[in-house]
Amino acid sequence: MLEVALPAGGITVWARVRDGIAVERWRQRALAEGVALATARDFDVAGRTRPFVRLAFARYTPAEMTDAVRRLARALPR
Repeated sequence: MLEVALPAGGITVWARVRDGIAVERWRQRALAEGVALATARDFDVAGRTRPFVRLAFARYTPAEMTDAVRRLARALPR
């Protein structure tokens, strides 16, 4: 579903979303699951939709991250 290149440091990871997944729809569905998903559109000067999501992890416990991943999986548009 996602292609991730692990950074040398930082508090977030950018992931490329597989072709065919509507990232803005996924964002809406994730929010309904209680997870705020940042997409590249939030960071694009022109507000263009791009196939990338930004995943923050620095302030969450492993259990919280596991729960968030489950929620994001449920939210994936089918």
